[in-house]
Amino acid sequence: MSTQAANMASEPLQTEMPLRYTRTAMVLHWLIALLIICNVVLGLTAESFPDSWVRPVVDTHKSIGITVLGLVLLRILWRVSHRPPPLPKAFPKRENVAAHIAHFLLYLLLIGLPLSG
Repeated sequence: MSTQAANMASEPLQTEMPLRYTRTAMVLHWLIALLIICNVVLGLTAESFPDSWVRPVVDTHKSIGITVLGLVLLRILWRVSHRPPPLPKAFPKRENVAAHIAHFLLYLLLIGLPLSG
């Protein structure tokens, strides 16, 4: 067997299920989570700032919202092109279905909220 054939045989196939999420998926996940937390804090505290600060706080809130929208769209593209790891086999079927529905609704909110303002 040639060296090239031996190397190809030892490489994992693209159809294999990954054991964990990619680093890119994890970075996007946590970046989006942090930006959402910042936006919630800004949204809930905007009225407590002095009047001269309200406009910049609201503008920052909007900018973060648009950034979240862009990152979520990027995350969706990444997810479509990179298979996620499987859910544990110990999960009952209803929990698998519930997890997929929850993810779909979360993505719907992450796209809908920035668009709705």
